[in-house]
Amino acid sequence: MPKLVTKAFNIYNAKQFINSLNTTVGKNLYLFIARARPWSDENSPPAPVNYNDDSIIWEDIIALKKITSVDVKHVVRRIEWVPGSVYDEYDDTNLELYDANYYVRNSENNVYKCISNNYDSTSTQEPTGKSLNYFTTSDNYKWKYLYTIEDSDELRFVTRDYMPVNTNENVSSVANKGTIENVKVLTLGSNYSNLANLTVSVVGDGANANITPVVSSSNTIIGYTIVNPGINYTYANLYVTGGGGSGANARIIISPAGGHGKNIIDEMYAYKVMINSRLDFAEGGGDFPITNDYRTIGIIESPIFRNTNQEATVITLDSTTTINVNSISGTFSVDEYIIGANSKANAMIISAGNGANFNIKIKQNRNLSNGWVSFNVGENITGTSSAAVANIVSISNSEVLPNTGKVMYMENRKKISRAADQSENIHIVIEF
Repeated sequence: MPKLVTKAFNIYNAKQFINSLNTTVGKNLYLFIARARPWSDENSPPAPVNYNDDSIIWEDIIALKKITSVDVKHVVRRIEWVPGSVYDEYDDTNLELYDANYYVRNSENNVYKCISNNYDSTSTQEPTGKSLNYFTTSDNYKWKYLYTIEDSDELRFVTRDYMPVNTNENVSSVANKGTIENVKVLTLGSNYSNLANLTVSVVGDGANANITPVVSSSNTIIGYTIVNPGINYTYANLYVTGGGGSGANARIIISPAGGHGKNIIDEMYAYKVMINSRLDFAEGGGDFPITNDYRTIGIIESPIFRNTNQEATVITLDSTTTINVNSISGTFSVDEYIIGANSKANAMIISAGNGANFNIKIKQNRNLSNGWVSFNVGENITGTSSAAVANIVSISNSEVLPNTGKVMYMENRKKISRAADQSENIHIVIEF
């Protein structure tokens, strides 16, 4: 049986995802960073694997940060206004409008919809200003101002490929549904010399549209002037009668159901969502170590906070085991492996302090010879690369319970190194 999942359904899912982060009973989503150990080919990370068992992923998770509603935006393709380009015009009959270049961002971060492109002419005059009225530039492009990308959104949600979508309440409030803002000439006709009885009629299910013809010196109809765009049209046809001529034909283009700018998320087909999470230095009291690197990012829904055994709501979570040591000889290195003298347990060092008494953060995984054997308090550990030695004073489990929640997204990247004076803006774009 033929069936179709429409773009409206995709947009609905994107809206539902964002709305779920705006409620106190919504999703608790966390961004995670993982994989301090190297890839077999550091220049070519492997494709992520959709494991049946999330525990394989948890073995590499280092830290998690809560995703809030301010970290998420609807986004669309970034289309800049560039002089000499041809932009697509809004057309209610274009079934692939979502792939068309029918909107632009100008040099002032204002976003405009192209209502008419002067019959596929090049655009030479940049649209500017925030007028709530439709306007035509000197190149005969007709535009509608939609919204402005604010500085805060510019920093967080504008990338090389994407830009955010915002609702402008002023624009939305003046939108009129079912208006006629563009008329496309299909045929010019001929011999329209008697302008006195030349009539243009609009027949449709709306009201009040008033359109007049533009007649050339050779008595052809080369365009139409919209005196009144009317209202409440869902369909309309244009008829030319009288004038002594014949053959002129044109097609009416009707605005979206709510009017241009009324429902901007729907109008711009914003079925993609960008998550931007900023990792600042060693935030979370050191939950995010600054002396190591990571190669995988992802999203987990509803992990469990170990201290309460309840769904986590805190901002950051440490997913490493912490060993406090003293009686240190030598210097431990990040990414090296340690071995317990008595337990024979082994683990990878994620971060290590310094001094007479400090903490070492470790991760264990099933690929180690004794990956799941626990270290013992009181035993010595030795670094396999540095040959450094220390005695274990205490062991603290991770803040988050491993193997809880659901891994919703995962992406493998080339090595991202962290530093004490470094912040990272992580962008994840999800298409619904």
